[in-house]
Amino acid sequence: MKIIFFIISLLIALPIYSQTITGVVFSENNSPVSFANVVLTAADSSFVSGTITDETGKFSVEKKSNTKFLSVSCLGFETKILDLEKDNNFEKIVLKYSVSELKEIVVSGGLPKTQIKNGAMVTDVQNSSLVNSTSAEKMLAKIPGIRTTQDGIEVFGKGSPEIYINNVKIRDNSELMNLDPKTVKTVEVITNPGAEYDSEVQAVIKIITGSPVGEGFSFTYQSQYEQKHDADFTNKLSLNYRKGKFDVFGSILFYDAKDRQTTDHYNILNTNAKWEQQTLHKINTANQIMDINGGVNYEINEKNFVGFKYGYVKTFKDEADGFSNLNAFKGKTSYDYLSKNIYNNCEDRSKHSVNAYYNGNVGKMSVDFNVDYYAKQSTDCSENKENSLNFDERIISAADEINNKLFAEKLVLSHDLFGGKISLGEENTITDYKDNYHSFAENYIPTVKSKSKQRNTATFLQYSYKFTDNLNVNAGLRYENVDFKYYDDDVLDNEISKTYNNWFPSANISFSPGDVQMNLSYVKKTQRPSYYSLRNSYLYISRYEIESGNSELQPREISSLTYMASWKFVNIVASYRNTKNMTIYWNIEDETKPEVLISRTINYDKNFSQFYVNLDVSPEFGIYSPTVFLSVRKQGLNLVSQGITEHLNKTRLIGEIDHCLDFDNGLSFELDCYFNGKGHNEEYFYQSNYWTFDFCVNKTFFKDALIVEAGVSDITNKERRDVKIFSSKGYQSVFEKTDTRSFYLTFIYRFNPAKSKYKGTGAGNDEKQRM
Repeated sequence: MKIIFFIISLLIALPIYSQTITGVVFSENNSPVSFANVVLTAADSSFVSGTITDETGKFSVEKKSNTKFLSVSCLGFETKILDLEKDNNFEKIVLKYSVSELKEIVVSGGLPKTQIKNGAMVTDVQNSSLVNSTSAEKMLAKIPGIRTTQDGIEVFGKGSPEIYINNVKIRDNSELMNLDPKTVKTVEVITNPGAEYDSEVQAVIKIITGSPVGEGFSFTYQSQYEQKHDADFTNKLSLNYRKGKFDVFGSILFYDAKDRQTTDHYNILNTNAKWEQQTLHKINTANQIMDINGGVNYEINEKNFVGFKYGYVKTFKDEADGFSNLNAFKGKTSYDYLSKNIYNNCEDRSKHSVNAYYNGNVGKMSVDFNVDYYAKQSTDCSENKENSLNFDERIISAADEINNKLFAEKLVLSHDLFGGKISLGEENTITDYKDNYHSFAENYIPTVKSKSKQRNTATFLQYSYKFTDNLNVNAGLRYENVDFKYYDDDVLDNEISKTYNNWFPSANISFSPGDVQMNLSYVKKTQRPSYYSLRNSYLYISRYEIESGNSELQPREISSLTYMASWKFVNIVASYRNTKNMTIYWNIEDETKPEVLISRTINYDKNFSQFYVNLDVSPEFGIYSPTVFLSVRKQGLNLVSQGITEHLNKTRLIGEIDHCLDFDNGLSFELDCYFNGKGHNEEYFYQSNYWTFDFCVNKTFFKDALIVEAGVSDITNKERRDVKIFSSKGYQSVFEKTDTRSFYLTFIYRFNPAKSKYKGTGAGNDEKQRM
């Protein structure tokens, strides 16, 4: 920390040779225009410097000696250009709603596509080829540091992020389907979220769109057909009606999908004898899900809003059926052969979510208040018919009833203070998790009834100060009190129940010497185990393999130091993480039955370190926009397996090369190449390299109202999961292949597109993820 304070002092002492222009941008109805582009240009219209306005419309930009014009632009507004030799009043710059284009002056040079601002990588979508993406997911996939996979959206080195659209947290990635990339202004990637975010949040993506223009009725309809071994269908209709100060919105989505999965397992378990298991699983799954949500907003005045939103998700079908064959060996001798039929079915699964909010200003203070209620229930039934060559036949049946409830509220107050901005907030989250696992084969798997109750009370303070146009410092501190109670069959377990009191500091420094922008940040986080991992029940895989929960798991404690740099179209992120109480997937033996493998998650008893460097190069050459991404990951992890220390520190490389041809007539072609390298990632060793290739072509019609896209994913059918997992008594090798090669056809039609004014940000978001 002494080094960080020394750097701050040194940077503050730097002399300032240029003038700083500050101002505020408003719309015609006197509302602040957030995230507008502010560009200074020379007399020949070449780029000199630039920035974007904040949430309140304010900006500050460095003026150099060759500066001639100031240009302010924003989606939905006419560009305003000021001659600095004639105009010197920037306290209120008013933008008119777009009805025609200004052609007197052409601004060339443009802002760099990605900049570092307040500890985030901010990508300017509106002034790049990204604005022509046909879907939000495709747009995000080309943002530095982001990758989309079958499992969702990932921030490299940080895992799954929380995603916000105009400060509203989305609950499901399907909500991105309703987002038109042409309305997106900026995308922020925060790799070290500060005190304002829950201590478990490892990364945040914030999508900012343009201000909604116009009134009346609008809708978006999207339909996608995808052909793998079986056909998948997705249909979504989103509706919006805006009139005066009221805004009513809603959507309905129906998803019908099938999938196939083939998995080869090879287990080694050394006890008094060497046990080996070779297993082949083939599973077919079928899902039918309906997602309905709707709400209303009311604009009290131009600075104050209230709203309410309700969501309901119903799973009509969630089935899995298939078979597995297992060969068991004791030493070199065949011990048993199993053939098993598997059937799992969700009889009842539903989710309810409610959010109400107030967002506005009381005097000069900004207020953001959210209240959330969330409930989820499910009943999953399973049946395994197991035939053994040498032993008894078994039928293992069970029903798992899960009932979760959550209530949360969050208040954030912000105010200008001593030339900077201070934010003070509090958040309360109450969760109730019940898991009743009823076994119909008690002699093999016991019936377990457990319950968890938790209350998380948090307060945080964050302060941001801009010393110069090139230097900004942000520091925060979050305190959390977590009271966790665990009940086994309605009896409080005092050994497992715990109370946590933790402080989570964060700080970042942004500095921009010339064309280079840099940021250094530090943050302390935690990662609590999911309620499913904490369960006291068992999952029967076979008579030789059982998966169990672990109610004694402790939260991870993570400290991260991250450096970011940006120069024109080149971006670099380097991060070091140290983790205490890391959780790993671990295999142990049954003390009474040495041939049985028990898998569970445990805490690693030593500190675990990781280091990664991401490089992203995204130039543009007219209609051609290539992107080259490379991630290098290194870790230090030593596990003792079969009495031998295994050094899990092999460097892993991940790369991506994307090609895009975007023509003026609305036609575009994309070819994306992804490389997954072998190496270690936590307790997993990725045993092989592979490339995947995706291709698509899309075309817009009727002034972009209709988008048609066709493509092929994983053309060579090479995507797979090929890992080796070490344990105390042996190791497990897993080769998993799912339906990744597919052809898809997508239609999107937008009528009078308008975005909801909903400004609720939600509360208790992390607990919802755990549940």
